[in-house]
Amino acid sequence: FSNEGEHVLLTPGNFYERGGYREVPQHFPQPGWVEHDPQEIWGVTLAAAREALGNSRASRKDIAAIGITNQRETTIVWDRATGRPLYKAIVWQDRRTADRCRQLDGAMITGKTGLVPDPYFSATKLEWLLADIVVKMNYSIGDEDHVARADLVNILANPNVRMSA
Repeated sequence: FSNEGEHVLLTPGNFYERGGYREVPQHFPQPGWVEHDPQEIWGVTLAAAREALGNSRASRKDIAAIGITNQRETTIVWDRATGRPLYKAIVWQDRRTADRCRQLDGAMITGKTGLVPDPYFSATKLEWLLADIVVKMNYSIGDEDHVARADLVNILANPNVRMSA
């Protein structure tokens, strides 16, 4: 699932009903960059869910639960006050932070997490969003957010720094 919204409807007894499907447009602003518009993701999600319900024998009142999966390492920063995205979603395939990953202490990260520094993961995407988008936009964020941002930047810069409580 890299650029699509697909929904299936399971009824009591796990009877599968026809689903709904829509593609999410991908944006490539520079070589190696892959983005989705969060508003398009939302629109595709609603359209596919409505299609799945329309293709079924169920009605809205028959829905007992909704399960959601996502692209895991796709990263979005939202404005807490408005609920609006501050930038497009940086997709898991995006490679814009490859240089930053090479600067990190790979042995320390692998030792602590079992993972290698890679732009696939969200930490350097979030760092890029906070440093290159939020700061350049002169966006005002609350005290909690300043603490979280400072922790992220400090941990990426110095692995011995502990996060704030």
